[in-house]
Amino acid sequence: MSKKQRRIIFLFVIIFTIMSLIIYNKNIKSQLENIKIQNQEITYQNNNLKYQNQKLEIKNNKLEKNNTILRNVVNLELKDEESIFYDIPLTRQQQLYIFETCKEFNVNYKVFLGMLQLESNFKTDLVSYNKNNNGILLSKDRGISQINNRYEHWYAQLAGLEEWDVFDFEDCVRMGVAGLAYYVDYWRDSVSDEKELYIRAMNMYNMGEFGFLSYERNTGMISRYYDQIVFNHKSKLEFMAIQDN
Repeated sequence: MSKKQRRIIFLFVIIFTIMSLIIYNKNIKSQLENIKIQNQEITYQNNNLKYQNQKLEIKNNKLEKNNTILRNVVNLELKDEESIFYDIPLTRQQQLYIFETCKEFNVNYKVFLGMLQLESNFKTDLVSYNKNNNGILLSKDRGISQINNRYEHWYAQLAGLEEWDVFDFEDCVRMGVAGLAYYVDYWRDSVSDEKELYIRAMNMYNMGEFGFLSYERNTGMISRYYDQIVFNHKSKLEFMAIQDN
């Protein structure tokens, strides 16, 4: 074999080796990409499982809360002069949930029942459309507490809800009670009369803070049809109480 031939063979071996290394590196890179994709899929699956576990935990908490309410319905002992159950289109379990939520937020239970009757007549699926004088839709009030869709997140935050459904009875009641409690607390330090306190709080719930303050400033009054109707509903509850024998 001549010297020239040996050089050619040597160069061929080098070229072959380089090509093999290039192919090998490409295979390694491809495998790494596959591993990266698999890791991303695993991460996605883990996040999905985490989300599903959170949803199950929320459902379990609701079931546990419902079980507690059912136990309280059975074991509740009421004073002779008071009742929390009324002849209204809500089950005892639902009425007790409202009672306990109002107690949690330090809100008058009968006042809130009167508000629910005026707002939705206790309908959980009610949707009301707010339009301007030209018929243009401005916002919607939804659910048993008629939560305005523009302020849904705010009400949910007050209620301590990270996830919510305004058409869910418990979620919407809790949002409504929390909203009323916010406005009660708004006036509590400056208003000593309980009725005036709720007149102001209810009208703020109905009109918003700016709307009610403008109304009071322009008219010199605090009472409106809203609080008058609510107090009327509240007074009628006395004749609708269900007394267990």
